[in-house]
Amino acid sequence: MKGCRLSGATSSHAHGAGHPRLAVVWGLMVGLLAGCPGRPVSQPPAGEADQPVRPAVTLRLVDRAEYESILKELRGKVVLVDFWATWCIPCVQAFPHTVEWAEKYADQGLVCVSVSFDDPDERGGNAQALAFLERQGAEKLVNLLSRFGADAQSFEAFEISGGGIPHYKLYDRRGELIGSFGNDDPDHPLNPEEIEAAIVEALKGSAGA
Repeated sequence: MKGCRLSGATSSHAHGAGHPRLAVVWGLMVGLLAGCPGRPVSQPPAGEADQPVRPAVTLRLVDRAEYESILKELRGKVVLVDFWATWCIPCVQAFPHTVEWAEKYADQGLVCVSVSFDDPDERGGNAQALAFLERQGAEKLVNLLSRFGADAQSFEAFEISGGGIPHYKLYDRRGELIGSFGNDDPDHPLNPEEIEAAIVEALKGSAGA
């Protein structure tokens, strides 16, 4: 650090150690060196160190049997399942509601599950779907990826009425399906407010069950 390094100090001492004035100067120099602070330690910006570390978003490959097993593990909770895909524009537009509900009603016993119909890669994941989930802050959701991807088999395996997404299924604390919401009825388009009202009703009706 400039200002803390005193070059040539050793040679001055060696050639004039007996001179009183040089001895005084050398003593001052030693004192300055002894009290010179080291290089400042880099500190994170104010408040950054206090920011909580967000858990990583994960994406699990499942078929219908594995999906049912997960629902069984979640018994005791009200569960909302959002069937979606990155190639589905309405799905992408509606997904923030699912993230919002997962946060808003978590303390009341709601768990939100997302099931992507994006095509899995050779490792059983999908980078595009995972990146979207990370941008959405979906770490509080149980995020799944259908083994059948965008194939019609996904719609058959998960019983998506009307064959279209976004599609939602709502389960009570006993694991029983109590509601489905989709765009299969043109006279009754998907309404986020209706889904949220059903969530609230399920949480009230199954409280303490």
